[in-house]
Amino acid sequence: MDKKNLLFIRLLILGIVGIIIGAELKIAGNPMYYIALYTALSLKLLSIILLIGYNFKKIKAALS
Repeated sequence: MDKKNLLFIRLLILGIVGIIIGAELKIAGNPMYYIALYTALSLKLLSIILLIGYNFKKIKAALS
């Protein structure tokens, strides 16, 4: 696994941690919990799109 893939996976893990924090904020009754949840969601989506884009040639070769 090269360095860029590791960075994208770390970004994905950061998004997962953000979702956990947003859920805790919602349970605690904080009215601004949606900011944490939307930020974490965007981090997860961005990391998944970047992982697929960076490894597109490998994915295409594996599927054909």
